[in-house]
Amino acid sequence: MQYGWSVLACMFLDQNEPTVDQFSQVLDGEAVRGWLPWSQRRYTPGAWPVVEQAARFGEPREEVVDHGIVVRAVPIPGPDGETFGVRVWQHRHAPEQDPPQAGGFTWNEAARVFHQSFACANMSGTTYEEFIADRPTVDFTRRALRFDYVAELVDILHTQTSGKRFSHPVTVVHIQTGEIMAWQMILEAGGDCVRGFFYDMTPLGAVPDLPSPSEFAQRYIASAEGRGLALGVRLEDGGLVIGTWLTDPPTGVSVDRISGDGHYLVTDDSSRRLAAARLGESVEVHIRLTDGGWGAAQASVLPYMHGSQPDQTLLVVDFRLP
Repeated sequence: MQYGWSVLACMFLDQNEPTVDQFSQVLDGEAVRGWLPWSQRRYTPGAWPVVEQAARFGEPREEVVDHGIVVRAVPIPGPDGETFGVRVWQHRHAPEQDPPQAGGFTWNEAARVFHQSFACANMSGTTYEEFIADRPTVDFTRRALRFDYVAELVDILHTQTSGKRFSHPVTVVHIQTGEIMAWQMILEAGGDCVRGFFYDMTPLGAVPDLPSPSEFAQRYIASAEGRGLALGVRLEDGGLVIGTWLTDPPTGVSVDRISGDGHYLVTDDSSRRLAAARLGESVEVHIRLTDGGWGAAQASVLPYMHGSQPDQTLLVVDFRLP
């Protein structure tokens, strides 16, 4: 039997009748699990009724079960009050602190936005007064300092094959305190939508994967000069998607697509031009502005490095307005 906090995912839960086969263990303390089914659980036999009640009603539950084991179940809320996961504590004593923060979201392919819970937004320091439930793709992830799995994320968001899953770390900066945090991003496709949640691994001792000093310097210099660095993902059709900003965008540039019109941050023609550009080459593109229009910009394509090796799918795109 495991002690401490663990996490169960239940993205597509029948909240009226939760059953054990709708739950998979994805985290065990700091260890990442491969969507371990409940049948292979390491929970005390008395844990299920506590988990079931927390998931059904969306409220924490705690009981002392067989052999004096304390079981506490704390739901992970989705944006509309659904339960997307459950944080489970089991030990011979009650937890001394609240569980690590977690918050759920859904991805709307038609509108090109993430619909997030306040718990999700608050993890990185967004206050209730600043909270906006619907966030465009890039704005949703642009606080990430390190996000090496953008290609896989783009694939699951845009194919939405039912049952396809994603569980990878992301390094995020807290917008109020500047603390650098290690999160786990966990999501699952259900055919017509994607649901998921973030879970803060920092209190459990997880070490954030920091960019290299040269990458930090590159970002600092770009921001100081009014440029914007973004992470691009090569697509099989020859285009390139801007997956997330590595810095704030240049003044006057939108953080993402305008929801609902099907456009990305740059036009389709600009996307193909960027994908075809050689490393170090500067090309002219049309980029989405904050007023909703398109503006001319220069964009240079740079390698995205893993240690000393360039990534074959990811690129850094350096945008500069005239």
